[in-house]
Amino acid sequence: MPPLMDYMDSGQRPTQKKSIVLVVSPLNALIRDQVTKLKQSGLKACIMKGGHMEGEEEEKKEQEGLAFSAIENLKEFQLIFAHPEALVGNKNVIKLLKTAEFKHRMKAIVVDEAHLVVDWKDFSLSYEKQATIGSILPQVPLLGLTATATKKTRTDIIESLGMVNPVEILGNPDRPNIYFSSSSRPDRGQDKLNEILVPLVESLKKERTKFPFTVVFGTLETI
Repeated sequence: MPPLMDYMDSGQRPTQKKSIVLVVSPLNALIRDQVTKLKQSGLKACIMKGGHMEGEEEEKKEQEGLAFSAIENLKEFQLIFAHPEALVGNKNVIKLLKTAEFKHRMKAIVVDEAHLVVDWKDFSLSYEKQATIGSILPQVPLLGLTATATKKTRTDIIESLGMVNPVEILGNPDRPNIYFSSSSRPDRGQDKLNEILVPLVESLKKERTKFPFTVVFGTLETI
């Protein structure tokens, strides 16, 4: 996204990397995976953690037990990933985002896994107060992304993030490599699950590493 924004601003292949995109994400595993892939693509990305940040050099320093870079160095990065806790209520970060340079260079605020704004609002006040991020930079477009939102959840997300007349883009959740199936089993007996599990085990023995990732759901009563 930042290279595209730079191109749109200049009308030609950009020679300077000016645009910044802020990504609010709740899960460490997701953030680290995305940052690694972005670095491999040549984009400068970092993870903001409270009063410091973690970039490529900082990862090495973390392993060596050394200090992180100062939060003021955020302007050196094109994509900034952060937990809600690192943004909401952090006076130093808010002060930095309000500077003229960030107001000019910030092109989008992205809330990943946006359904957690609703699901986790009672778990953490930081999720409930994410609307304050948009209020700091009201001129910056706000994008919420989720793959698990019902119509009611989408409405709650829009309200929680303080969006006004947003454009909703819905994609078909159907995927050729994902399918659901249901099976019945006998009510009792030690082998009541055999009809379900034995075919899976046999296929697993035959296909081994080529066997597709499979999740078997069942209640305690069912099992």
